[in-house]
Amino acid sequence: MNSPKNPKRIFKIPIITPISIIMVIGIYVGYSFFFISRDNNAELSSYFQIIAFEVFLLCDFGMVTLILYNQSKLHHFLKKHPVITHQSALEELKVIARTNMYSAFSLFFFLGIGSLSAVTIIFNPNTDNTSLVSLLLTITTLLMAWYNLSEQKIKQIHCTNQSLEAELNAILDCWMNKAFPNF
Repeated sequence: MNSPKNPKRIFKIPIITPISIIMVIGIYVGYSFFFISRDNNAELSSYFQIIAFEVFLLCDFGMVTLILYNQSKLHHFLKKHPVITHQSALEELKVIARTNMYSAFSLFFFLGIGSLSAVTIIFNPNTDNTSLVSLLLTITTLLMAWYNLSEQKIKQIHCTNQSLEAELNAILDCWMNKAFPNF
């Protein structure tokens, strides 16, 4: 797909990936610490265990909705512009990249609260929702992987013009490595 003039673009791992992993580990450790000292926090822990499943469902719904929305935007862009041939295609890509960058903050929030509620459900022996939570987590993870494939296609889209290529690389670099768009 890429010619010798356009070698495969290589990007660093997005900063949100290690932060997400650290956040989920922190949630697990925090959960363990909080519920080990459960006697001191009995009221709060009991209340959160009651609402954990509903909170998890809301967070999972939010994540799935954002993934499907952003995936559809990427899919339509790739269908309309399999190759970047003019400036207007880059302008459309900028809108999609901005939307995805801002959506990442919402996903980060949903991932944090959803992980806390999922851990609460999974490690609470008095719940019947463990299997459903595990299934929904698996489905959401598969959707994220599916979305990532489209994002990878965008990262490797071919450009017919050297000046457009430079601008495309700047957009993609910002999208993958910065918190806020600079375009």
